[in-house]
Amino acid sequence: MINTLLPRAVKRFRDKSIDYDNAFEDLGLAGQYSDMHRKMRKLRKAMWHEEILADEQPEEILEDLLGNILISLFLYERESNPTYPRASGPQPSSGQDTEPQRTLTAPTESQARKQTRDEVRKSSSS
Repeated sequence: MINTLLPRAVKRFRDKSIDYDNAFEDLGLAGQYSDMHRKMRKLRKAMWHEEILADEQPEEILEDLLGNILISLFLYERESNPTYPRASGPQPSSGQDTEPQRTLTAPTESQARKQTRDEVRKSSSS
C-alpha cells in the first residue's frame, strides 16, 4: 500500500503544487484547515451519501487531503521554531473586515426553555 499509493499521492501533490509556489503561507494553518474542510464536505457526499461528484473524484480528493496534511505538518514544525513568524496570525486587511465571522445560532435548549417560561409569566400576569 505504501509503495503503491503514497508515491502516486506525492506525485499528484507535486504536480498540483507547481503553480502555487508557497501560497499556503498566506493563510497558514487556518487556510489548510479551510481547504480540508471544503474537501471533506465533498467526500461526505461521495462516501457517505453515495452521490456522484461532477468534478474531482474521491481518490483525487483523498490525495489532495494528504497534501494538505503534509503542508500542515510542515507549518506546525516550522512554527515551533521561533526563527519563523507564525503564518496563520492576523493578516493585513487592506480595508477588509478581519474580525471572525459569527453566524446566528438557534437558542440553546436552556435559552428556549427560559424564553418560554418568561412568555408564560408575561401572559399569566396580564
